[in-house]
Amino acid sequence: MKPTLIKNNPQFWLLLKFFLPEMNRKRTIVAFADKIYSRSPITPDLWEHEKMHCQQQGGRVITAIPWVIMYLFSKKFRFRMELEAYRVQYEFCRRKYGLVKRLSLLSRMAKDLSGPLYGELVDYHMAKELIADISLNKHGI
Repeated sequence: MKPTLIKNNPQFWLLLKFFLPEMNRKRTIVAFADKIYSRSPITPDLWEHEKMHCQQQGGRVITAIPWVIMYLFSKKFRFRMELEAYRVQYEFCRRKYGLVKRLSLLSRMAKDLSGPLYGELVDYHMAKELIADISLNKHGI
């Protein structure tokens, strides 16, 4: 599946702001069905993360709606979906980026996963270990 990037859709962002008023619209990227909504450019590694969310949703509106409902109301589900997407993103980083950039991005991913954006579901150090899958891949940071 190849998602479509939607750069400017004012109605979508207005609707999202209505349902999620605390959302940071400049930094927020939303994957829904087979579309990825973003107001700013998306890096290749972040594209992989969002593409995984489209795959998780089945790439269709009919399967994306229940996914979104679970994502919004189940912290456990949200955590599993984000962890899977961050792992895909980090695996892309392992293949494409040098060590310094990769570790910097890993730190950013862990900060996001452990922060208020997703409901502070895990602490920073655990997020970092889980994303990099350090327990299974001791030498591949």
